[in-house]
Amino acid sequence: MLQEDSDATFLRLFEAYLETGPQLMLQAYILLHAVYNDDVDENLAKVQLVSIFSSLLSLAWAPVSYYRTVRLSSAGKATMNWSSTIVSVLWQLCFLSSRCLALSLFAAKFNEWVFVPLSVHIVV
Repeated sequence: MLQEDSDATFLRLFEAYLETGPQLMLQAYILLHAVYNDDVDENLAKVQLVSIFSSLLSLAWAPVSYYRTVRLSSAGKATMNWSSTIVSVLWQLCFLSSRCLALSLFAAKFNEWVFVPLSVHIVV
């Protein structure tokens, strides 16, 4: 049962990075692009901010959940308590939000030129 749970959280990790990550970047890009063009609808911006935060939280929770499950299924590892889980989620939130914000700001300002640093990052 622990092995199946570990496999399921590993698949959830892939799903988060392949589905939630691009969705987060697109939502942030759309909101920032509207801000740069002074075309912001207040109600729509509030909904987009909630959606961006929920995507970011989901993206931060996926690796923490995977780490918790791996530590639980490993015989020699101690399990993560809730305080270490909260610290891990906060660390992931800070780690991911800074990267997503930087890429979204760059994409909102320079549009298709965002693919140049992304390509260099992938090559390096």
